[in-house]
Amino acid sequence: MKASCGADAPINDLQFIHDMIDFRVVDKDIADIVINKFRNHHWYLSEEVIPFALFSKHPLMTQELKKEMADQLLLTPIPENFRLGKPIFKKIVRDTTLTSLIGPESHSLFHILKVSTDWLSKPVEQWNSDDAFSVAEQFVRTVKVINDAAERGVK
Repeated sequence: MKASCGADAPINDLQFIHDMIDFRVVDKDIADIVINKFRNHHWYLSEEVIPFALFSKHPLMTQELKKEMADQLLLTPIPENFRLGKPIFKKIVRDTTLTSLIGPESHSLFHILKVSTDWLSKPVEQWNSDDAFSVAEQFVRTVKVINDAAERGVK
């Protein structure tokens, strides 16, 4: 039911892959088929979309994890020109974290929305009071991250 929540998409997808990697001990063939199929759907684990998780209220998205992601984003240089076209998907393994998926293109969300990222340097509990955070959060909370209608039509 929460599959369409943009803010939760990165953590949900990463957790699903981790679960499938763990499932290999039960049924390696099935787990590998699912993992290989899911490789076509890593959109929400791309550098461009990983920052959506900063706005998540998912229990796995702790303040510590959000702060770790924010710190990594602040350390990551902003590219002069953002890449256009299909995102580059990194290989996901059991120890892949949301933080490890942050890269230069992770700044594209804030660039597109034309919002400051100054709030990233503040304590997580203060983010809500920042106007730039609120603008980005509103976008992430309203964007639909799956194409249910088209998928149902194909089915």
